[in-house]
Amino acid sequence: MKKVVLYGVGLDGEKFYCKYKEQYEFVYAVDKNSGRFFHNMPVYSFEEVKDDLNNYFTYVAVGSEKSWKEVRAAFEGIGLAEYKNFLSAEYANKKLAILYGNCHIYQIMRYLQANPAFSREYTVQYYFRDVGELLAANNALEMCDLFIVQDIMKNNKFGLPSVEEVTGRLSEKCICIKIPNLYGCNLFFPQLKPCSEIDFEKRRQLHANKNAIDFDRISEAGKEKVTDLLANTLMWKDVCLEGLYNAGGGINEIKDEIENGDAFTEEFIKESFDLELKKLKAREKHCDIKISDFIEENYKKTLLFYEPYHPTSKILFEKGRRILEILKIDIDESCEVSDLLDGAEVFVYGCVKRALGLEYTQKYIRKNNIRNTYRYTLCNTSLTLEEYIEEYTVLPTKVKDCYNNRLY
Repeated sequence: MKKVVLYGVGLDGEKFYCKYKEQYEFVYAVDKNSGRFFHNMPVYSFEEVKDDLNNYFTYVAVGSEKSWKEVRAAFEGIGLAEYKNFLSAEYANKKLAILYGNCHIYQIMRYLQANPAFSREYTVQYYFRDVGELLAANNALEMCDLFIVQDIMKNNKFGLPSVEEVTGRLSEKCICIKIPNLYGCNLFFPQLKPCSEIDFEKRRQLHANKNAIDFDRISEAGKEKVTDLLANTLMWKDVCLEGLYNAGGGINEIKDEIENGDAFTEEFIKESFDLELKKLKAREKHCDIKISDFIEENYKKTLLFYEPYHPTSKILFEKGRRILEILKIDIDESCEVSDLLDGAEVFVYGCVKRALGLEYTQKYIRKNNIRNTYRYTLCNTSLTLEEYIEEYTVLPTKVKDCYNNRLY
């Protein structure tokens, strides 16, 4: 029977002990609440046993990510390595899956974790902008059993490591699944142009400054909410809506033009759609998962993209199903997974719907109530088209200057 040390004697430690007491011999426990016994094993402080910990493997059973990072830093500070000398208790007797990519990958991860068969076999780590931690981690990539990654290219605008830079450190036993990144796949929104960095910062500064929301005086949670609202609401320029507004159009007039007008020709809309789909298929040639066939089969019947940067869960969950098929894991969708990516959702123009034969309707957008607050809207609820137009013209407050590319 393997001798191990248990770090943490709270609820997580109790659960770990109950599950594995017949499998491991627990030598002692480590906890801030030391000087007592836990299921007949002595409980020591970290300082008391730090010179002895290299003699055993330690499972760390703590309840929060913050606590885990503190413990990991303490162990690494005395020369011990994760996976070799210690491991989070949630990884016990499970394979390690590492997912690397943007919020699309995060949503796919949530789908996989909701699948009981997958969660029984794998524990998951997710990285995106913090990928430096993954590259610096002791043995993480070398110990990985499953690596799921977007086709992140070299010299990308985020300055993130490419697929090749990361996968080169995987072991031969690792299953690597590369999926196409749908970020920027603009099939249905010819009216949207990405807001330039200068434009976006000028819009943001209208709301986040010493005379409005003072970032130096609010909590981290408050900063997150402000950033979410501004980033998702100001990230796009609807050139048609702004043009109508700048010409003096009212909400009802703009609404009628969006629903019934011909801002773009049928030929242009179809050519743009075909071009974007062709670009996606070209990317898929280098991936293990394909998704263009699913888009072609379903785009008329159901909403597949909230805007060019964020697909709906219908697409992302289909990617998850195809990952499970590769892994030969049964698909079980009995555990519901909420959709987290509709924060920047916009309406599809009527001319696009008519040109592409889209059958679905959008009565409301931004319907998901994230953490009990509609943090992506001013009215704190989902938006009708009229409300979307109103918020679009109110939040930037100087749309005319943005539209004419002049600085505020």
